[in-house]
Parts: sequence; C-alpha cells; structure tokens
Amino acid sequence: MGEIQLWIINLDGSDIVPPEARALPQALARTPHALVALVRELLELAEPARTVPGGE
Repeated sequence: MGEIQLWIINLDGSDIVPPEARALPQALARTPHALVALVRELLELAEPARTVPGGE
C-alpha cells in the first residue's frame, strides 16, 4: 500500500488542535499570495500519484 502525504497549512499562526498534533510539521502562510506559493511548492515536491490498474 502507498503512503499518505499530510500537509498542515497554518493560516494564522495559532496552535494546532488537538495538542498531540502540534509536533507534526506545518507550514505557515499568512497571506493569500503566500498560500498559493506554498501549495505550488508542495505540489512540485510531491510524488506523482500512482495509477491504479484499470482506473483513470
């Protein structure tokens, strides 16, 4: 089975809820421009999705 990539994007700098998740990596994007740039960068770095036999 494959892996799941989880992107936590913090828009306002507040703490993540629940507290147990606060140790997970997160990216901060406080403006719409920063959010778009961050998502573009993440998409460029992401591994391409694997195709499922018989699926499209």
